[in-house]
Amino acid sequence: MNSREMWLQACLQRESKDKRNPTVASRVKSVAPHLNNRIAMILTEIQVAMLFTAASVAISAGMAIAEVPEDWQKHDAGGKFSFHAPPDLKEQPVQGIDSFVGRYNGKEMTLSFDYGWYSNALDGEGYEGKWTKIDGRRAWIAAKGETIGVHFPKVEGMIRLTMFVQRTGADADTVKTIFKSIRFGEQADAE
Repeated sequence: MNSREMWLQACLQRESKDKRNPTVASRVKSVAPHLNNRIAMILTEIQVAMLFTAASVAISAGMAIAEVPEDWQKHDAGGKFSFHAPPDLKEQPVQGIDSFVGRYNGKEMTLSFDYGWYSNALDGEGYEGKWTKIDGRRAWIAAKGETIGVHFPKVEGMIRLTMFVQRTGADADTVKTIFKSIRFGEQADAE
């Protein structure tokens, strides 16, 4: 016997003892069958809401990549992460001291990144920004003059990623599209 049935039985026993109020059990009897229907309806509504939310999240995650222009190229950063960028950006040789670094030059921008323990947090004087999520991770996008950067405070263990774009003609939306296209390798822990 479940709790609803036990409650109904208790109400019926109470009614048989209290002849002054014969409507208690009759009310319970008339409402009880509808309770299951209402609960089922509420659960269905919750399931639909959850499916809608999951679909919205999946669509949003897919849109970040879908917004990348078709002629942009995908750049693999040593298997640690990848990003898409305009086709004129060309990789330049650079050597890091204590981290994995990269640099790409183009007509309207220079892009560089630092993947390591001591990546710039973009929180120094003059930087203004906001927190967002990119590839399911917390990211700080900040600007100072013609430089726009994105900083991921936790990629893998103590490893961080900061990517800078020094603009010489590119608009901020182009830079943000590059940032939104960042995807991390399988070995990185999601926050």
